[in-house]
Amino acid sequence: MTTSGRPSAPEARSWLPWALAFISTIGALVALVDALDAPHVRASVFAIARIALDAVFKIAFAVVGALILSRLARNRIGGLLMFIGVATGGIGVLVSLAASGASSGAEPTPMEHFLVWQSMWSWWLLMGPLFLLLLIFPTGRLLSRRWRWVVGMLGLLFASFLAAVTVSPEWQDTETGRIVVNPIVSLGTSAALPLEAFLGIWSIALAGTAMLCVLSVFVRYRRADIVERRQLNWFLFTCAIFIAIYVASALATSAGVENPEWMGPLLNVAFIGFPVSIGIAILRHRLFDIDVIIRRTATYAIVSAALAIVYFGANVIAQGVIGALGGQRNEVAIVASTLAVAALFSPIRRRVQNTIDRRFNRQRYDADKVVADFAEYAAHETDLAALQTRIVGVVAETIQPRQVTVWVREINDHK
Repeated sequence: MTTSGRPSAPEARSWLPWALAFISTIGALVALVDALDAPHVRASVFAIARIALDAVFKIAFAVVGALILSRLARNRIGGLLMFIGVATGGIGVLVSLAASGASSGAEPTPMEHFLVWQSMWSWWLLMGPLFLLLLIFPTGRLLSRRWRWVVGMLGLLFASFLAAVTVSPEWQDTETGRIVVNPIVSLGTSAALPLEAFLGIWSIALAGTAMLCVLSVFVRYRRADIVERRQLNWFLFTCAIFIAIYVASALATSAGVENPEWMGPLLNVAFIGFPVSIGIAILRHRLFDIDVIIRRTATYAIVSAALAIVYFGANVIAQGVIGALGGQRNEVAIVASTLAVAALFSPIRRRVQNTIDRRFNRQRYDADKVVADFAEYAAHETDLAALQTRIVGVVAETIQPRQVTVWVREINDHK
């Protein structure tokens, strides 16, 4: 505290992020309570999960941003996380206020116009900062000045998209699908066609800019030291999960399943992973081994898929055999399939885990067992050259350094 009783600048910087996080949390909770009142939400478990996880990811961005900014006041990554949390939480409050002020008449009110208008571009409040994170993570700086034009391109894309939405003849609510006429400007059909053409070109420009943002991550990874690579591994791990969920959604859509209900909760879980992984990468990357997490995730994902194939395959085969023998009971096939999965779980897991360990070039070893085996070997070995070879082998297997050198001290015994 200063002599005048006012908080000093460092103290103000320490409580300001938490004040913003508190505001974002209140906004997310207000939006959650308001969204759960809708009858169509209460009728679906997936809708409830999506709305709840939506509030969680808003709070997660704000809280992790506050954690980073309270320790690193000028950290740009923490600022971007805080912006996402506050902006999305604030939008939730505005949406709730607009919905409460909406009328039941046929003519939409100004509040309803605002509600529909903001729903068309508010996704930029999340995706825009995420694109910037790709460019500056984990140092908070661009790779070089030559990447500044990518940031400018993102700003231009957002401004042009906002302008295109604002002057479009109709606005459509992305949540409910409701269409309202733009009260600001009324454009005819001839003016609407160039607007659609502009949005097509805009989408191509956005895809190209997004690819450049992703490319910057891999360029940074190649130039990074061991600490930055560990931080980037956390971020890339979350990106891989998000891409896997998005690809699953695309495959489901191509298979004829339109807008699967389970996709909303899964995407929100993936979004929650971004602030969590970024917070760990910046504040606690030395306490957790991301390579172990990646290996175990890949192991159990492959094992789960393999066991699912075995279960359904065994079930189909058992059903066919029982049907050929004249049996009618499906319970036997289910029990047989379950027993087959239980018997194959451990062997498949060991085989997959060993394969993945070799692929990552980080074979798992029980350190205590290795040390005990070496101690027993050293107690009975008298050949110095063989002992040196064994030492190099143990170190290479457990630590896997790039180079191993053994120094042997010669002791001259003078009597």
